[in-house]
Amino acid sequence: MRREGGMRRGDGTRFGGDQVSTVAMTNERSVLHGEATMPFRRHLVIVGFMGAGKSTIAQLLASRTGRGFVDLDQLISEAAGRSVRDLFQDIGEVAFRARERTALRELLSLKSPLVIATGATTFVDPIMCDWIKRAGTAIYLAAEPETLVRRMELTPLNRQRPFRAGPDLLETVRRWVERHGRIYEEAECVVRTDSYRLEEEVEEISRLLRLERPMAEKGRMARAAGGR
Repeated sequence: MRREGGMRRGDGTRFGGDQVSTVAMTNERSVLHGEATMPFRRHLVIVGFMGAGKSTIAQLLASRTGRGFVDLDQLISEAAGRSVRDLFQDIGEVAFRARERTALRELLSLKSPLVIATGATTFVDPIMCDWIKRAGTAIYLAAEPETLVRRMELTPLNRQRPFRAGPDLLETVRRWVERHGRIYEEAECVVRTDSYRLEEEVEEISRLLRLERPMAEKGRMARAAGGR
């Protein structure tokens, strides 16, 4: 039921170049076909367009739930030794998607629960969308086109993304959202981020998905309450 409302790794694992880990290779069939060897819906996967706040909210959500955090674009960029935009331009969209699929498949195959911030078009790709739905819980950060454009213009990192905006950025984003919005709305959890009240949005996601804080944090909160 759908509910509305770079790299730091939890297990220290690193990926290099185009290599595919043994774990990912042995679990590829599990991801695609939902076999028992792939634990079901372990990871929280943040999806949405550029400017939605995916990386920021993913980090906050990881901290709140005691999970590791991974930015998929940053993972690919660090493995290639260049920005995602440069890599996209150098090797083309088809080859870039192949690397993106490899990286995502490896992450979804890990036993340690993660919060994964994806690229703007990751969830639009039918194969990756299917993997995410099988091995994780998709959380769509929705925002109005005007909000997205404003944040894109204010965030230097977004200039490194492989997005061909054309002469009218707002119109391009509007068309993109209209075209792909229905796909994103297939996510189990949809949260509006126009207000960009980060802590409130993280709390909303946690409430909708009934996410628990780590036991250590619960203990600290209880001790703090008892000392008042």
